[in-house]
Amino acid sequence: MSFNSNLELNPTDFNQTIEILMKNGNRVSTQFYGSRKILYADGILCGYSKVEKHLPLSESLTNKQFYMFLASFKKSLYSQIDKNNELLGLNIEYDGISKFKNYKGWKKVKPRSVFYIVDINSAYWQFAFRLGYISKKLYLTYMYKPEYKEVKRYAISFLSRENEMQYFDNREINHVVCDISVFQQIYDNIRNEIYRTIELIASYVPNYIEQNIDSISVSEKDLELTKSLFESLNLEFKVQEAIKIDNYEYSTKGKIRNF
Repeated sequence: MSFNSNLELNPTDFNQTIEILMKNGNRVSTQFYGSRKILYADGILCGYSKVEKHLPLSESLTNKQFYMFLASFKKSLYSQIDKNNELLGLNIEYDGISKFKNYKGWKKVKPRSVFYIVDINSAYWQFAFRLGYISKKLYLTYMYKPEYKEVKRYAISFLSRENEMQYFDNREINHVVCDISVFQQIYDNIRNEIYRTIELIASYVPNYIEQNIDSISVSEKDLELTKSLFESLNLEFKVQEAIKIDNYEYSTKGKIRNF
């Protein structure tokens, strides 16, 4: 769904518009989709609630391209499920932790020494394809386009957005909450499979430094082993250099971070 900024309404105007539309005899309804409220009159879209923060997009990506991408993603998802109904019963569980600092491994790295962060490229997108939720054609179309880096992640996370409808036409049931459990499960499966994979890799690198959602930090000594583990799983990844400053901080991409 494409959001036109010209139709954005602040909270006061949004409520006043509802009242005006109702006085004019329109059948009014509002949709709650995530943090956004969408206003309809007689089934026709006529306004959105204004949101304070907008999703950061690449400057080379237009809103139209963003929403066309979301539509393509949903179309591919529905098509894949239609081809393989077993996807609806897939339930990948994870009871570990997604982030963990291994102080034993951290202490083995001397101050002013280099270590490495090995990161899964477009992790959510890769695992959506690996689990069968998107087609190979869609996967390859967007996998290597840097301007789509963030929106690929947004598409997956949007699956867990709540979706509700409220009607103002005096019907018996005026509030409907859509069942998104299927989409929530898809989101959970993708996320949990990423967690499980990083944990698996970490289990083969006893002195790893840090386990993150879609990356693992390792010493220079363990870099080649870690890369071979990613390769054995057919994962596309990148290696980022970091420098340990002292026992509390490190530097990466020109920024100082706390360990």
